[in-house]
Amino acid sequence: MGELYTNHDSLISIQTPASQRKWKHIIMTEKINKLSPDEAKNLYLKVWEKEQSYIQIRWTVVTFFISTSFAILGFSFNASNPKLPIIIPQIISCAIYWFAFLVHLVLYDLTEYYRGYLLKMETEGLVQYDVRTEANRFFTERRKKFGRPHPTKLLAYFGIGYTIVIVLIFLKLYVI
Repeated sequence: MGELYTNHDSLISIQTPASQRKWKHIIMTEKINKLSPDEAKNLYLKVWEKEQSYIQIRWTVVTFFISTSFAILGFSFNASNPKLPIIIPQIISCAIYWFAFLVHLVLYDLTEYYRGYLLKMETEGLVQYDVRTEANRFFTERRKKFGRPHPTKLLAYFGIGYTIVIVLIFLKLYVI
């Protein structure tokens, strides 16, 4: 799979191995309308692949850290003779959760950047695809229709609840 990166001259370049494509790379400026239809199509597909890979990476990494956080919290209750106060691993588990949330935000921003680029290509008529436009419409309608919050909000709400539980455990064990 090719690599997509931005350099200091506001150029976007996709580099692919010569065996995968006839061309080694395409350099684009803001005037992407200078691309031939085939080049625009190839760029669109590469950006879409990169967007999908960031989605996969985001949820894999976030799931790993949240699972680790829950495992540490669970083991903190299971220790029969802990060497540390029980609250220490619980604070660590909460910190790991919030680290996972921050990783989610960074990777979500990267995904949104690529989504915006896809939308720009679609709205400017550079490609015949409307995948991103239709996906945005679909998810917006579903969230409005069923009142579903955005996944980032769900992670934030759950993190706040998780933190409150840790604070209540601390209060119960050491203050009250």
